[in-house]
Amino acid sequence: MEFFINISGQQFLIFFIVFSTTAILLGYWFQRHDNTGQYRTPAIDGLTAIEVAALRGEDQGIIHATLFKLWQNDAILVKGVANHASISIQETKPRLNTEIEKAIYRYISGQRGQKCKPTDLFQSTSSLSFHLHSALHTIYQNLEQRHLRHTDKAFQQRKRIATFAPLSITVVGGLKLGFGIWYGHPILILTLLLFVMILTAISVLSKPSRQTILGRRYLKQCENKIKATTILENNDSGLWRIAILGIAELESWEAFNPYVDAFGYLERKTYTGNVLYTDGNVTGYEGDSHHDGESGGCGGCGGSSN
Repeated sequence: MEFFINISGQQFLIFFIVFSTTAILLGYWFQRHDNTGQYRTPAIDGLTAIEVAALRGEDQGIIHATLFKLWQNDAILVKGVANHASISIQETKPRLNTEIEKAIYRYISGQRGQKCKPTDLFQSTSSLSFHLHSALHTIYQNLEQRHLRHTDKAFQQRKRIATFAPLSITVVGGLKLGFGIWYGHPILILTLLLFVMILTAISVLSKPSRQTILGRRYLKQCENKIKATTILENNDSGLWRIAILGIAELESWEAFNPYVDAFGYLERKTYTGNVLYTDGNVTGYEGDSHHDGESGGCGGCGGSSN
């Protein structure tokens, strides 16, 4: 306590800036550092498109990519724009290859008039979320076994850093601020600096990634390959583009406009409350990973088909 009492205001401001900056940088480093860099990057065709979507966008990425596949295979019909968009099933029953496709299709067909809004598919309180639980867990488990995604335990450790760093800054700055008020010293600069440092720490550390170093390296490899061409090569290319780069990547092609119009705003929106969030913190049974018939390989990494 004597340190906080005896140190001069100017000296403490310098100390506090150095301390806060160090706490934020160390927190950022610990959140993004792991030992997966030692592993060899998987081949681009080592994962399915849905697994890549899971690695990039977690739950939302999986649902967006699966919906796109259902739409491209004429299993569902998408109409409207943004909040006015709707999804309905086609009259002819399609071939559904994965448990995720089946769950989403059943959910849509079970709605009144066999139609629903895009946002309904992302509600964590919906029956769809419950039915997707096991299938999502299997995908995440496979990514974790391949060192591309952090386990729940590792991810929780990184989330705790987002609490510890701002808290340590608050404690150190708050103690000096308290003594400044007690002894009647000027506190305006320290108050502003404390506020700025706390906000900076929260902003930088509040959203740790599930991706490991190896996972980020793999995604970068996929991005480089898919961006190397601007042509539409085959029927799987659109799925791979949305899996690797997101819905915005489809905006260049008129053939994908109905899907982009209906779902593009959802990808840009930050979800809170009871909407399915993308930290992928899913727990469930333990079992071997499987792909339920989803074709592997990045055969569409060169482009997307009309």
